[in-house]
Amino acid sequence: MGTITEIHDYLRLLFARVGEPRCPDHDVPLAAQTVSQMVDNVLSQPEGKRLMLLARLLKSVKANTPNAGKSGKPGLHSRPY
Repeated sequence: MGTITEIHDYLRLLFARVGEPRCPDHDVPLAAQTVSQMVDNVLSQPEGKRLMLLARLLKSVKANTPNAGKSGKPGLHSRPY
């Protein structure tokens, strides 16, 4: 018999191995992209359309970045537009 926490860990591992990550809003598969693919995607959007760009900060960069970590989430940086 296992606890809920142990079962949760096994389910996470199972779905990480056999599952396919998808956008919860648009049901589009998520995939790694090169920088040029991301730039092309952003530039193909209509002018004035809002977007959210999220990226992890490296620990070595975080100490040298003045506004790092202001988003309230560890490892993420946000800038209002």
